[in-house]
Amino acid sequence: GVSGYTLQQLSNNEDGENYDWVECVVVSCDEESNTYGVTIGDDTKEHKVPRVHLIFVAEDPTSFVNRVAAAVEARKDTEAQLLYELTVDNMPTHSVPMLSDDHYAKLFEKAAQRVSFNMDDEVCKKLRNEVSLSHVRAQNKMVLDKAVEDNPTR
Repeated sequence: GVSGYTLQQLSNNEDGENYDWVECVVVSCDEESNTYGVTIGDDTKEHKVPRVHLIFVAEDPTSFVNRVAAAVEARKDTEAQLLYELTVDNMPTHSVPMLSDDHYAKLFEKAAQRVSFNMDDEVCKKLRNEVSLSHVRAQNKMVLDKAVEDNPTR
């Protein structure tokens, strides 16, 4: 195996979780899940650990720190984007002006230049609902973006 260190949870108490780096031997690699099988100390049981929780002895520590920092930053960005999208999706829609029948007629007229369809088709009804949802979501995004712009510290 290959020598390294893995982050292991030592305890979970009222002060929070307690972790430390412990010596390990890497015995396997699962490329699909990007996890490594490691043994710790005299324990022959294989523990699966993610790559971000594993540093090889021969690895450049600076590269390791940069990789972990990039992972933490990517996670923060993803969590912020998910929170933003969740907020937009859960904003009230009753005060958002809906598209008029004239707007839909113009949209379908433009679409009909390429494809012929019947406005009473189930597909057209579903398409109209999708357009309506996209419109409401876009309106809510603009409201949220304006609120954030006006109050950036909140």
